[in-house]
Amino acid sequence: MRQENYLIALFNKDLLDLRVPLPPILDRFFGGYLNGGNTLTRALEWNLRYCLMGHLFDRSGRVRKSLLKEKHPTREIELLRRRFLFMGLVNAVFAPFIVLYLLMYSFFRYFEEYHKNPSSIGGRQYTPYAEWKFREFNELPHLFRRRLNESYPVASEYIDQFPKEKVALVMRFVAFIAGSFAAVLAAATLIDPDIFLHFEITPHRTVLFYLGLFGTILAAARGMVPDAHRVFDPEILMREVISQTHYMPTEWKGELHSQKVQTEFGKLFEMRVNIFVQELLSVVLTPFVLWYSLPQNAPAIINFFREFTVHVEGLGYVCSFAVFDFKRHGNVNFGAPTEQQDERLMSNQGKMEKSFLNFKAANPEWNPTDPAGSAYLTRMENFNHQLGWSPSAARLRQQRSQTGIGGRLIRQNTPVFIHPNDTQFLSSVHSGHQPGNTSAANEIRLAEKAAMYDRALQKS
Repeated sequence: MRQENYLIALFNKDLLDLRVPLPPILDRFFGGYLNGGNTLTRALEWNLRYCLMGHLFDRSGRVRKSLLKEKHPTREIELLRRRFLFMGLVNAVFAPFIVLYLLMYSFFRYFEEYHKNPSSIGGRQYTPYAEWKFREFNELPHLFRRRLNESYPVASEYIDQFPKEKVALVMRFVAFIAGSFAAVLAAATLIDPDIFLHFEITPHRTVLFYLGLFGTILAAARGMVPDAHRVFDPEILMREVISQTHYMPTEWKGELHSQKVQTEFGKLFEMRVNIFVQELLSVVLTPFVLWYSLPQNAPAIINFFREFTVHVEGLGYVCSFAVFDFKRHGNVNFGAPTEQQDERLMSNQGKMEKSFLNFKAANPEWNPTDPAGSAYLTRMENFNHQLGWSPSAARLRQQRSQTGIGGRLIRQNTPVFIHPNDTQFLSSVHSGHQPGNTSAANEIRLAEKAAMYDRALQKS
């Protein structure tokens, strides 16, 4: 987590310029697609890890002391620039082999998935840039992956709230044509079963081949046609997505229902096909990013490591955001008990405060040693009580998320409204255990604490 925390901080502070340098004429046509600020691909991410972590950390994974103690960082800046330039040259030389590898890897990885479910070709996933933006300090990979996975259904439903009418119209036409041909061929095989395998519509292509072809096209086209009975309510869906991703720029406030927010979120939640195309293009474009864009960030990167690195007894040198130093990095706008006014020392969008609450929710038994952290937890707890949070509702949410009472699995991050008929269930939950289960009291209390801090995390 030591190296990941630094990368999370670099992306949070927007210190990495990942734009592709383009001439003015090309930038006018392709700048919006290539320079949207989120064109981080797996190939470029690997190069970033190698250039930054390989240079700024030693072989044991610790920050090099010479980087922090050197009075004049000019030498370190120049070495980092040369490392970017060298890796750009390496990527340019091996570009043909990388393209071949990506094509073969993608074919074997996605063939079975698209073969079983052709409609998934229009599916979406978070971009690598979005993943680094969403991840919290000190958040373990499996917990982060689970948090993102829980947001996928709602995020897809939110994107579908803004259908592209022209694309939907074309897909309906394609589905109609493919379905018509498939229906005619299916009806012909019912009349004469021998033509199913022996009648060749084109040379060496039988009815079976074209039935599979038109069926695949039909399934893919239907998957890109929005549901005609969908209820339009994007703001509620986006709030659910935000509760899972913990990402909400200031510009989105009051605009969650707008096309603008949908467009910006769509750049973070891209179609798989677009991500694959970007991966292929990055083989050619990554050398230019390493040659022209990233070397200019070398001074800011080195200065960030020197200024935002602290020594912790027993851990060594770590990112200062990861130790939750509220006095130095706290943001009053997010409830931090601090008098800090220098925005340069604060995390953007309250990342440190949200990471602190997220870490506490994942580890209810952990207590901060910093008095400012304890004061922040007390403030959030009081804030919860002012909002009307109740222990019974938290327990009920935790129990229902596990048992699926009422035939519907309730998300842990959604408010729970208790039905009057659930009094018997509430009495068993309120006592801290279910009949015949006396070992669950401690787990219930821990779940109650986790739910409380999780509620504060959402409201923050």
